[in-house]
Amino acid sequence: MDKHLFLKKMPVVLTELVEFFGKRDLELCVVGGIPRDFLLTSELGIDWDIEVFGPRAVFSHSFWKDLGRDLKSRGDVSFLPYEVIRLRVDGVEFEFSPPRKEIYNDSLDHKNFEAEFDFRFPQSDSWRRRDFTINAIGVHLKKNDLEIIDPFDGVRMLREKTLHPCSGDFVRDPVRYLRAYRFKEKLGFEFSPVLALELKKMSHTFSPHYLYSEMKKSKNALAFYRSLLNDGCETLPVKEAFIKNPEFESLLVESANLYSWIMALEFGGVPTLEFAKYFGLSLPLQKKLNAFAVASAKLKSIDLEFMQKDFEVVANSSELEILYSWYYSAMQLRMKSELSFIEKFIRTHLVEWALLLDLPALKDVRHIEPALRAKYIVWSLCQRL
Repeated sequence: MDKHLFLKKMPVVLTELVEFFGKRDLELCVVGGIPRDFLLTSELGIDWDIEVFGPRAVFSHSFWKDLGRDLKSRGDVSFLPYEVIRLRVDGVEFEFSPPRKEIYNDSLDHKNFEAEFDFRFPQSDSWRRRDFTINAIGVHLKKNDLEIIDPFDGVRMLREKTLHPCSGDFVRDPVRYLRAYRFKEKLGFEFSPVLALELKKMSHTFSPHYLYSEMKKSKNALAFYRSLLNDGCETLPVKEAFIKNPEFESLLVESANLYSWIMALEFGGVPTLEFAKYFGLSLPLQKKLNAFAVASAKLKSIDLEFMQKDFEVVANSSELEILYSWYYSAMQLRMKSELSFIEKFIRTHLVEWALLLDLPALKDVRHIEPALRAKYIVWSLCQRL
């Protein structure tokens, strides 16, 4: 690691914080994503995970709370579960936590443990709770200096592009199953033989919240989901082979937007009601997207030349009914912030009809029978294509 570059790039406030904690016989060790990503890219992010330790300090809840209150003079402070103190300063977020050991019970979920805190726990003990060795690399901050702490050989595994668990407790948290595939896709790493075996033992009882969270964090939500599908993950809300089809990838214009998934699946003929229920999405919106996707798929069979015939010829045709339904749905749906992808979808896959949305609609249609006015407006737009 380039120590000089790390010290040069790290937030200035950290120098002050080293002194602040030092006055209380405490030291700071940055761990997790910051050291990992700096070793990979030489860049520093804005989310700092910092373990606070000290061989002469004694942990107590009251002492830790008082310390957090003292930090309020330096920025916005909030207290999180598991004795985490979050400090926000100038757009940078620091999360301070004392070393802890996790004592697991027999259940398999994300919070199936009790925590024991002690400033004197060595990193080789307190970091066993971490998921991968590449996330258990520490940067011990000192006055104008730093020291790399690497109890599980994470630096070597980072260099070898290998994901390896910190301990056998890895299998106790189902969310780590998701994290393994997320890091594999995001970083382009491979599983170690040990991790590959551990993943086969793991429960897939993660919640929809964590599945979507890991999808968003991954570099490519579709590639991440496909990896889980290929592994035989039992609890995915949609398992149809269509997801592996290149056509689906083309239709999915925003892979991190679940409503874009609904549009792509419905356009491909895959029902999405259970998908929407699983993720807690709006069922009325799912229904509207279903109708819009069906209409969009039918547009492929409509001949523009037919739509440009006299209105009396097409007024009661199924083609105008479909186009009329599609046009007004498109105008409404593309205005919704959560459906921002609709515009791109239309202009990518329905190029010929996308032009309808750019043309100004007729305003004076008083000469047309009221029941047919909306259809007449759509027909009149077709005359200008």
